[in-house]
Amino acid sequence: MAKKHRKESLDALFREKVLLEMLKIAGVGMWTYSTETGRLRYIGFADTIHRHDELQYVDPADYLKLMNGEDLQTVTQFMADIHAGRPPQEGIRYKIHGNGEDFYLENHVVTCQPLGNGFYYLKGYVKNITAQVMEANRLCIEKERTEQADRLRSAFFAHVSRELRGPLNRIEELALQMVHAESVEEREECFHRIQENRRMAMKIADALHAVSQLPVSTYEPYHSPMQLCLIYRDLLMENGYSHNPEDGEQEENANFLSLLFS
Repeated sequence: MAKKHRKESLDALFREKVLLEMLKIAGVGMWTYSTETGRLRYIGFADTIHRHDELQYVDPADYLKLMNGEDLQTVTQFMADIHAGRPPQEGIRYKIHGNGEDFYLENHVVTCQPLGNGFYYLKGYVKNITAQVMEANRLCIEKERTEQADRLRSAFFAHVSRELRGPLNRIEELALQMVHAESVEEREECFHRIQENRRMAMKIADALHAVSQLPVSTYEPYHSPMQLCLIYRDLLMENGYSHNPEDGEQEENANFLSLLFS
C-alpha cells in the first residue's frame, strides 16, 4: 500500500514537472481568483516579473500599477466584469512594464464558478504574446512603408517624366526647323542641337531605368516628390553614379544627375 502511494506521489510530481516545463516553453501562466477574498494566485512564466515555478499570491492593485493608459482601462474593466460574474468570452490583450521590459499578454478566463452571495471563483491563464505583437507591428510598418514607397515611386516618375518631354519636344521643334532651313549651316546647327537633345533624353531615360532598379527597401518615406528627387540623386550616386576622375562618362552622368535632381 505504501509502495502504491509512493508511486502515485511520484507520478503526481512528474506530471507537475512536465506541466511546469510546458508552461515555461509556451510562456504561459495559470491563475485562480476569488472575488470574495480578492486573492489572486499565480504560477507560470508569462513574464519575468512574476516568473515562478511555485504558486504565489499576486496583489491585483500592484498588478494594475504595471500598466498605463488604455491597458489599465482594459484590465480594470476586465476585473469589473469578473466581479460581476461576466468574464469576457474572448479574453483580453494588454501590455505591462516591469524589470525594464515591456510584456504583451493575453489573458483568458477558463471557468467561472459561483460561490453564492454574488461571489465567484475563477480559473484562467495568461500567455506572453510579445513576439507575435512585435512581429505583427513589424509587418504592419513594412506594409505601410511599401505602400508609401509605391506612391512616392509613382509621384517620382510622374515628376521626372516631365523632364523627359523637354528634350523630346525640342527635337520635334528642331526637326521642323531643319525641314524649313534655308541654308546648309542652319540645317547643320539644327542637326547638332537635335543630337544634343537626343543625348540628354537618353541620359534621362538611363537615369529613370537606374532608379527603377533600386530595391524598395532603400526608399525613404518623404511626401514631397522634389524631396524624393534629392534622395534619389543620393541613391543613384551610391549605386554607381559617383564621381570617378578616371571615368569621363560616369563623371558626365553624375554632373547631369546633379542638375536634374537639384
